[in-house]
Amino acid sequence: MRVSAGKFKGRNLHFPRNIRPSSQLHKKVIFDTIRPFLTNSTFLDLYAGSGQIGIEALSQGALRITFVEKNKLSIKSVTSNLQNCSIENKYYQIIHSNVSSFLSKTDEQFDIIFADPPYLNVNWHDFEQISKLMTLGSIFILKYSPKNPPPDFPGLTVFKTKDFQDTNLKFYRVSSSNFCDL
Repeated sequence: MRVSAGKFKGRNLHFPRNIRPSSQLHKKVIFDTIRPFLTNSTFLDLYAGSGQIGIEALSQGALRITFVEKNKLSIKSVTSNLQNCSIENKYYQIIHSNVSSFLSKTDEQFDIIFADPPYLNVNWHDFEQISKLMTLGSIFILKYSPKNPPPDFPGLTVFKTKDFQDTNLKFYRVSSSNFCDL
């Protein structure tokens, strides 16, 4: 697995055996879609795994990445990959937490949020408040199994979907009706 574009292009990334990394095709679709919004963005990588999506985002222009991961082996992999790319720690933070706990406690907002939960063991209820981490221009990208599709999320509208054989991607924006004058 390698960084595919930007200032860290070609750098090798390693991943623990217990994760399912995004394919080059999945990364291409994701970054072709978000590239116009990536420069100087704040990026949240939920279920970070090896950190490859967050590192790719930094490589292609994101300002700062927050990685959220509960597995200690995966956190070691994220840390190792960041060091391998010589990324200074002022550009990222790693949070050792399960996603549910992080989402319920944080009050930060992000320009781009990426989530790649375990395909068959995901609690969609955890994502019902994801819009509180978003502003009107934010994007939420969800990678999931077609065998376990997500429900509709309050306050979010799907603006793009991409279906592959064993993986689907949905791109969401905050519903503009959430920002109407009261």
